Amino acid sequence: MLLIQNFKLVSLTCSFSLYIISNYSLFSIYSELSKVKVIDMTGPQQRVLSGYHALSGLKAPPGVERFEDVIHKKCVNFALPEIQHNLDILVDMCEQDIIRIDRNSRYNQDRLIALKQDEVTLRNVITKEENLIDNLNSVLDVVNKLMDPTLGLSLGQVANIFLDLQKHHYEEYCQYELGELAPGLVGPLLTSALASWSPLNAPSQYTDVFGQWKDILEKPLQRGTLEGNSMGIQPYDSLLWHTWVPVIRSCVSDWKPRDCDPLIHLLETWKPLLAPWVLDNALDQLVMPRLTAEVSNWDPLTDTIPIHTWVHPWIPLLDTRLQASIYPIIQEKLGAALTNWHPSDRSAKLMLKPWQRVLPEGSFVAFLVKHIVPKLQMCMQSLVINPHQQPLEPWHWVMEWSDMLSVGSMTLILDKFFFPRWLQTLAMWLNHNPDYSQVTEWYSGWKRMMSEQLLAQPTIKENFHKALEMMNRAVCTGQQPGAKESVSYLTNIETNLPPPPPPPRID
Repeated sequence: MLLIQNFKLVSLTCSFSLYIISNYSLFSIYSELSKVKVIDMTGPQQRVLSGYHALSGLKAPPGVERFEDVIHKKCVNFALPEIQHNLDILVDMCEQDIIRIDRNSRYNQDRLIALKQDEVTLRNVITKEENLIDNLNSVLDVVNKLMDPTLGLSLGQVANIFLDLQKHHYEEYCQYELGELAPGLVGPLLTSALASWSPLNAPSQYTDVFGQWKDILEKPLQRGTLEGNSMGIQPYDSLLWHTWVPVIRSCVSDWKPRDCDPLIHLLETWKPLLAPWVLDNALDQLVMPRLTAEVSNWDPLTDTIPIHTWVHPWIPLLDTRLQASIYPIIQEKLGAALTNWHPSDRSAKLMLKPWQRVLPEGSFVAFLVKHIVPKLQMCMQSLVINPHQQPLEPWHWVMEWSDMLSVGSMTLILDKFFFPRWLQTLAMWLNHNPDYSQVTEWYSGWKRMMSEQLLAQPTIKENFHKALEMMNRAVCTGQQPGAKESVSYLTNIETNLPPPPPPPRID
């Protein structure tokens, strides 16, 4: 019953409200327009007007209230708080519904945009994956063609296929390391082709083939997109190792080390095509053992072919290896051959001369000091110093080594094994009242037989100065006319002093 009464009350309220609104609608249209707040800023001060009619200086129509009056007016005739409350609730509910609907609408619009973008992205992914599948199918067809033994592809055909893969499917070629297929596919073809190859007789044969495959297989490496397999060996290096190295190994096993030029020419021809580690392996494991064995069998006393003629050509390729392994053996054998050597045998110098610029300087000097200098000292010791009949062969035998021995070594030989006996001979000669012109000539003659480098040494200068002092003391007695002047003249020349005036002539 109470529910019915409330319903009637609400119905009555709504009917009354509709009546008021319908009767007031025409009046309110103009009234609402007239209530628009207008701000006039055309004058010196800002004005707030009650309607557009006030802006033009017109008065509001009769019955239309001004804005300033309406906002302060209280409704007292039809005060229905329940209806006002219900209307406020309805307005709030409608406002919240509008806000919610607007929020959902905006969310749905944003969601729709995102979904459209996702659709575009997924379509691009699908297109890309379809292209990738097509490319992989194409690559797979090419690989199957390469792997088909019934086709009997030649080296040129296989090379063209690899070039085509790099040109049209470069990403797949690098990603799936298709270059690793080359050693297994090309290796048998190259092995068959190299079976009839004589490397020493035709060193440049097949360089064009390997050069082509080097360009093909190392092109991704040059672009920085291929790192090699798990062992770090590049496809081209693997191809070399399984095809070229076995042929060279067989070739070197039959090679005669004393005929070095063909093998050197072969390695230098192929060097640009070889990986550094492949070349090092060939030199260390193939060439060096054969060369070391041949040097070990070399006898410097009986072999007619000088060893430097077949060892020195290897210096550009084996420099450090020769110094570490070959040169010590050669020095040992040369030292043994010089055990009974005498300086009169000039073949020793001819044998050692080629090694002067090859062996390390310290090593060569130490070798000469150990094996040559003692022989030269003995030879100089055997020199007979006779002013009247002087044999010079031992002197020349020793001085011939001055271009190989250091100035210090030659100075030591002269100071210890020549000048003591030379000064002793001079002293004995001066004690027998000699012809001083002959003495000065003898002195000058020995000095002319020494090089400028030797004469510049303090030790050599000191010995010649001693000889001059002995000669000056000997002529002080004045027993021989002109002797003092002759020796004094020689002394002045030696000391770079102007000579004294000649004595007056006595008729």
